Amino acid sequence: MSGQWVFIQPQDVWMFRDSKPFTAQQSFNARSQFPPNPQTLQGVIRSYYLESQGTDWQAYAQGTERASLYKAVGSAGTKDGKYAPSMGDLQIQGPYIAKKDDTGKVEIFVHAPLDLVYHAENKDYALLSPTQNSGFVTGGVFDSWQPLTSPIGYKHKEGVWLNQNQFTTYLAGKAPQGKLTEQDDLFLYEDRIGLGLDYGRRANVESLLYRAKFVRPCDDVGLLVHVNLDIFQGGNGYLRIGGESRSGRFSVVDDSTLPQTIT
Repeated sequence: MSGQWVFIQPQDVWMFRDSKPFTAQQSFNARSQFPPNPQTLQGVIRSYYLESQGTDWQAYAQGTERASLYKAVGSAGTKDGKYAPSMGDLQIQGPYIAKKDDTGKVEIFVHAPLDLVYHAENKDYALLSPTQNSGFVTGGVFDSWQPLTSPIGYKHKEGVWLNQNQFTTYLAGKAPQGKLTEQDDLFLYEDRIGLGLDYGRRANVESLLYRAKFVRPCDDVGLLVHVNLDIFQGGNGYLRIGGESRSGRFSVVDDSTLPQTIT
């Protein structure tokens, strides 16, 4: 696959807001989602590219910057209407939660699918299977649809993730066995309390208390994303990512270690 696979590791906690409106004092609980959605990462990469090119932001907004910038990453639309809102040629795949080992190899982790169920006593996994004789008939969209049933004693287990080999086994229609990765071994959610600010006075505003949930990835855990353009020159560096412009350290990785179902 042409382009670059880029691994981004945190330098601090990260904040990727969900779609719920957030205003101090009114809706004061800001929740984070991890991994973030593709649009968020596409915006991060676009901003990094424009900064690395020494973009004049005023000229960029007015549509008078270099044409190559608009072709590569588009814009939110220029004031003169010359460029419509678009992402240009930029395309991404991901982001995926991934972890780097001591040799530098990056491994992807996938959240356990809902049709993978677990038996607490036997400590093994199974897959839901179509019911041949359900005992009732419904007006489904397709005649071939059948309800799924779980083996006796098996239930979906929250907060577990599949590594690359386990995910490959799952895609082959088999239940992965052995211990799956717990979410706490990949990342943690961390609550923080803050105060709304009056930027004119550079002081707190009375009663504007809010609570924000940040993400703290564990050691060597970060986000893996594929970019179709050679945006990340030099192989490694730093960028701003997520709420409050927190920082991340990026490195271009070798895609030969990634599963073929991804690449």
